[in-house]
Amino acid sequence: MDIGQMRRGVDMGASAIRYAGLHARLHNLGWQVTDMGNISVPDTSNQPHDDIPNAHNSTAVAAIAQQAYLHGKCVGVADGDSFTLLDDDKKTFKIRLAHVDCPEKGQPFGKNAKQFTAQFCFGQRVVVAYDPAKPTDRYGRVIGVVFNSQQQELNYALVEAGLAWHFKKYSNDEQYGQAEKIARRLQKGLWADPWPIEPWNWRKKK
Repeated sequence: MDIGQMRRGVDMGASAIRYAGLHARLHNLGWQVTDMGNISVPDTSNQPHDDIPNAHNSTAVAAIAQQAYLHGKCVGVADGDSFTLLDDDKKTFKIRLAHVDCPEKGQPFGKNAKQFTAQFCFGQRVVVAYDPAKPTDRYGRVIGVVFNSQQQELNYALVEAGLAWHFKKYSNDEQYGQAEKIARRLQKGLWADPWPIEPWNWRKKK
């Protein structure tokens, strides 16, 4: 399989696995497999040896290695950033999306965010990746990153669509911050409002 000379060797294995359709074949055998995407590796081939970091991507690798996962079906959507999952043992879990904060009920674009989440994953099998060291919030909800049956990430998609803020109080993952900046610039979703109210400030008024 020729995938081009400009493709980095570190990427070729993952691409070959996807190209071969291994995910679908494992699924047909009854295995639950989730493609968590690529880990970005900077091209340091042109840097002097002394300038190459010793472990420039160790944080990303460690984050993925330490994840735990819930598998099940999305059976109810409360709002843009929370829903109910029913696992294979018929046990229910309340899920709260990590890294993001959506407009509240009654807040402008709150219904839009809920509708987006429902269309994204309601009735589908989903995977929730969470930190086992701190799995739940004070309300007992599992805090995680959610992937639908098409292996698309809900958390990022909400920010990208302009229907959620990067929740910087609890997240320092800059990919969500960058997605928010782009959505702001393009005036997507809630950013069409010149004075949107952050949901954490909205909650203080209630």
